[in-house]
Amino acid sequence: MDSLAVLEGNALGWPCSSGIAKNWLTHECALLAYKLSVKQLIVGVNKMDSTEPPYSQKRYEEIVKEVITYIKKLVHNTDTVAFVPISGWNGDNMLEPSANVPWFEGSKVTRKDGNASGTTLLEALDCILPPTHPTDKPLWLPLQDVCKTGGIGTNLVDQWRLVFSNLAWWSPLHQSMSQLK
Repeated sequence: MDSLAVLEGNALGWPCSSGIAKNWLTHECALLAYKLSVKQLIVGVNKMDSTEPPYSQKRYEEIVKEVITYIKKLVHNTDTVAFVPISGWNGDNMLEPSANVPWFEGSKVTRKDGNASGTTLLEALDCILPPTHPTDKPLWLPLQDVCKTGGIGTNLVDQWRLVFSNLAWWSPLHQSMSQLK
């Protein structure tokens, strides 16, 4: 299944460049996407209106280079990643191409069924192939929680199953429904 993740990289200077700095949110989200087997990635480089100078091509390219370097470490194919300079505050490059980034020629991505391109975040989303969902396999939801079990202590619960009957039941993966009653 080819899932999708949309990451937001912050284009502001220090201290907000921590959005792309090592061990910060964009890196953590990219790592989480990799661990969840996400194959399609869009990176929106946000707050382009607040760069110095505003809508700086140089700052955009710095962020793209930093994020690509990190994504390569995660074994993501960087040809499948779309980068789009945006300003969520002003709506630049969100739905329609912005005159504020005339240097941006669009993002090009490689897909299974051929290449695609777009200049806005909406067009980048349109470039994504819809995931296929296996209908012949049970539903699997990766949930993680901590539960307290009397006499045993606190346990990490990381896999659950959903069973349908007249009611929907949630249970840890390795327990039967009768054990939970």
